Amino acid sequence: FRMIAPHSRTEWFFNLLSALVLTDLVDGHNRRAAELIAEFDAAVTASGAPPNAAARGRLEIARAFLAQELNEETQLDRARRELEGVSERLEPWPLVFLSEAAIVRQNEGAEAALVHLEAAIADARRTVPLMQPWSDCITSFAAMLSCVVGNLRGAEALLIQGQLAEPSMRLERARIAIFGSNDVNALMLALSIGDPGTSKRARVDRRLILATAAWECGRRGEAIASLCTATALIEKYALTSTLLGVPYEQLREVALAAQEAGACDVIGALDSIPPAARPHRYQRLTDAEVQSLEAITLHRNASHAAQSLFVTTGTVKKHLASVYRKLKVSDRDAAIVRATAMGIIAGTNRSKK
Repeated sequence: FRMIAPHSRTEWFFNLLSALVLTDLVDGHNRRAAELIAEFDAAVTASGAPPNAAARGRLEIARAFLAQELNEETQLDRARRELEGVSERLEPWPLVFLSEAAIVRQNEGAEAALVHLEAAIADARRTVPLMQPWSDCITSFAAMLSCVVGNLRGAEALLIQGQLAEPSMRLERARIAIFGSNDVNALMLALSIGDPGTSKRARVDRRLILATAAWECGRRGEAIASLCTATALIEKYALTSTLLGVPYEQLREVALAAQEAGACDVIGALDSIPPAARPHRYQRLTDAEVQSLEAITLHRNASHAAQSLFVTTGTVKKHLASVYRKLKVSDRDAAIVRATAMGIIAGTNRSKK
């Protein structure tokens, strides 16, 4: 269709081009999607006639989605303006909210991003149906965010409720395993997934999980090889955002070893991730630690919390110090917020990790 002269390009051309952009983005070929968006914009200018509303809407949704992948808030703002009042009429509307949540994550962290995504989707679904292809995108992204905040049971529940098909289900379960420090299980799950039938994004995700799990299992050569393949694919398809889908500290260890070996270099990309957006994995809390945290949440005083548990104040303080260390926080209030987001203490998704 590129052989058609710009002034002759008609409605079908813009419909086809906008559909191709969305297909590439969902598949994970961000680089080609960016090229197609630029071609669409140039064709609109050259033809002198605006595309139909549906094609323009799909294109702007794609622009919004690509903006979060490349962390370009100005492009997201442009897409928002173009889509104001019309995005809900278009089938891929959930991608706009996913884009907003990804930008929130970069600036404020995964907890804020998950809250934003859940609220936006819940509000929109009251009036607009959520079609299966876009539902799968939202489910996978929300499950990944749940892993990042440490709510592994919440992530598992999302996968079951969303009814993800294989191999997407297996890949997300591998992610849950790697964030749960179950490295052997993560490695076995990732190894059981082949490339045929999977998206380009899934191929990168799988290799990053493989690299991290293999490293933690002592399979250093396999870890470096997997990371190098992932790095090449990230560069080819412009998929830097996939680095946000595995534990930061563990992946950086592999990256340092790969850099020292002269195999590949992804350190710069990892270090450019804002601290608030870096994914961590958390140590499991003991029952006594959870009880102490629940008691301090209720009583707000170590002495009263200790009385409610029939232990000494020193015991409660000792458990809380361990909680702070494991949850990577420095005080009681931060621990309560983090533990609630993780589903460890009372909240909308109460569970013990």
